[in-house]
Amino acid sequence: MNPKSTFILFLVAAALASFVYFYEIAGEDERLEADEAQKRVVVGVEPDDVEAIALTTTDGVAVATRRSDGGWQVVEPLEYPADPFALDAMAAAIAQMAGGTPLEDPQALEVYGLDALEREVRFRAGADERALRIGDSTPLQAKTYVTLIDSDTVFTVSSASVRAFAKSFDDLREKKLIDFDREAVEHIAVNWPDGGVVLQRSDSGEPQWHLVQPVAGPADDETVAKLLSTLVFLRADGFVDDPPSDEVAGLTRPMFSVRLTGSAAGEAVEPFEAVLAIGSHSEDGARLARGAQPGLYRLEVDRIGDLPVSVVAFRDKQVARFVVSDAERIEVLFAAEGSSVSLIAERGEGGWNSQPEAFGAGKIDAMVGALADLRAIDIAAESMGEDELAGVGLVPANVVFKVLGAPSGEAEPPVLALVQLGAPRGSEGVLARRAKDGTVYVIGLDESEYLPISYEAFENHFRADDPPPPPSADAADES
Repeated sequence: MNPKSTFILFLVAAALASFVYFYEIAGEDERLEADEAQKRVVVGVEPDDVEAIALTTTDGVAVATRRSDGGWQVVEPLEYPADPFALDAMAAAIAQMAGGTPLEDPQALEVYGLDALEREVRFRAGADERALRIGDSTPLQAKTYVTLIDSDTVFTVSSASVRAFAKSFDDLREKKLIDFDREAVEHIAVNWPDGGVVLQRSDSGEPQWHLVQPVAGPADDETVAKLLSTLVFLRADGFVDDPPSDEVAGLTRPMFSVRLTGSAAGEAVEPFEAVLAIGSHSEDGARLARGAQPGLYRLEVDRIGDLPVSVVAFRDKQVARFVVSDAERIEVLFAAEGSSVSLIAERGEGGWNSQPEAFGAGKIDAMVGALADLRAIDIAAESMGEDELAGVGLVPANVVFKVLGAPSGEAEPPVLALVQLGAPRGSEGVLARRAKDGTVYVIGLDESEYLPISYEAFENHFRADDPPPPPSADAADES
C-alpha cells in the first residue's frame, strides 16, 4: 500500500471516529434531553419561565402568586411574601412534569377526576396563560391523571411530580420572621421582662462583639453567633392575620425582643433595621410574635426555649484559650494541707513527661485540650476582696495552671494561660480566675474529668499507677 492511500484511509478513519464520538457519544445527552422535553406535559416551558401560579390550596383557599425581581409574592387573597422553595418547586413541577405516552381514546374527563375546578393549577409563562388540571390516582396509585385545559389529551404522570401542588395556604407563605444578613449586623439590642443588653460589633480583633449596656466589656461571641443563627433560621408555625390586642398577645411586655441594625456588607446603602418581639403569653404550647410582615406569627414554644435572657449569657466567659500545639510546658501548683506541691510537664519528641510525679497515659493531653478552650458556665462575682477569695479557695488558689509556649531567642517563654481554681461550688461547678482579671468565674464540674481540681483529685484520678523510674547514674553524672 502506498503512503498516499494510507494517509487517505487514516483521514477516513479519523472522520468516522469523530462522527461516532460527537454524534453517538457526545450527542447522546442532547438527544436524551430532547426526548425528555418532548415527553413533557407542558412543552417549551422551563421553570424560570413561569411567572405566575394560581391554585386552590388543600385547605380551600384560592391563592394567586406572581414572580418579581424580589422573588415570589402572594397577591390573593392578600399581599404577602411567598415561600420561595414552595413556589419554585411548583414552577419546576409545571415545566418538568413528564407524561410519556398520552392515553389512547380517553373517556370523559370526570372518569379520571379531571372535571374538578378546585384541582386546577393556572400559570403564566411569558405571554401564555395556561392551566393544568390534576385528577385521580391510577388504580395502582403510582401515577396520577393530568390534562391541560382546552386539550383532549390525558396524561399519566408520576404521583410524586404533583405533590408540589398539595399545599395549604400557610405552606405557601414566607415563614421567615426576621430577614437580615448576619455579616451586616453591627448593633444588637436584646430585651426581656427584667433586663436587656446592647451589643456592638468590634472593628477588629477578638472577641468580635462587645457589650455596651448594662456593663461594658467583651461579649461571648459564641452566644451572639448562636442567637443570630437562631433568628436567621426561625420559622413561623402559623399566621394570625386578624391579631388580638398587644395586651392579649403578650406583646406589651414581650418575653423576648431584639432589634438588629447595620448596613449591607460592603455596600454604601442606608442602614437596615430588623425587629422581632415574642409575646409573653403561651397558649396551646405556642406564643404570638411580631416580625417582618403585617399581622402576627404563631411560634411553638420549643422553638424559642434556648434564647438567651440574662446578662451573664452574653458576657465573655472565656477563662483560657490557646492553640494546643503551641503549649510546650505546663506548671501545676497544688495547695495541699498548708504546703504546696508543684508538678512540671514538658513536651518532648515522645510526648509529654512530668516531674516529680507522673501523669497517667493521655492525662496531660486531655488537660492541655481542656485548658486550650476553657469556658465558664457562669460568673460568680465581678470581684472579691482578699478575705472572700481566701474563703473560696482562691487565695492561695487550690490549683494554679500555668501554660507556657516555646521561647523565642533569649526572650522568656510566652505565657499562654494562667488559670487559678478555687473550691467547688456545690453542684454548680468550680470557682476560677484568669490572669490579670478580678472576675470570679464558675466552670462546669464536667471539666474536673480533665483538670485535677485538687491534689487529692490528682492522686486519685490523674497520677500514673506506677511511679516514674529513678534517673540513671549516667544521667546523674551529666547533671
